[in-house]
Amino acid sequence: MNKKLLIALPILALATFGAVFFLAQQKGLKASNAVDNVSFSQWQSCSGTTGTPISCKDADNISACRKASTDVGNLTQGTSQIQPCSDFYNKIYNPHKAEDLINNNGFYVSCYTNSYVIAAAKQSTFFYDKIFAPQYLICAKLSA
Repeated sequence: MNKKLLIALPILALATFGAVFFLAQQKGLKASNAVDNVSFSQWQSCSGTTGTPISCKDADNISACRKASTDVGNLTQGTSQIQPCSDFYNKIYNPHKAEDLINNNGFYVSCYTNSYVIAAAKQSTFFYDKIFAPQYLICAKLSA
């Protein structure tokens, strides 16, 4: 009986791990498919209706919000050291047509979900919650 249990437990554990991994991958594909269908026109239209402040003037800590905004801007511009951000800005965003998809070649997702970009945005809770997440994650159909 112990031999059967010793054989069955690793097999059961492997099957469980495989099922969890498969389900996690499926959830990721759904999020990716949603963002893959967002055009610049849809993204910009959404960004204009989120109530996103133009500046950090409404934040309790204005300087932290401005720092987060500046840091995110520096990380996501065309001269960024983060290659997907540089590629998105130079190859997709500038220039683009309204009907072009924002996540062409996966650059948008790879840029705006980059750990450095997210960390920069989260320097200010106000900036992340009120500006970054609504505009760059939610309007792109990514989860915040």
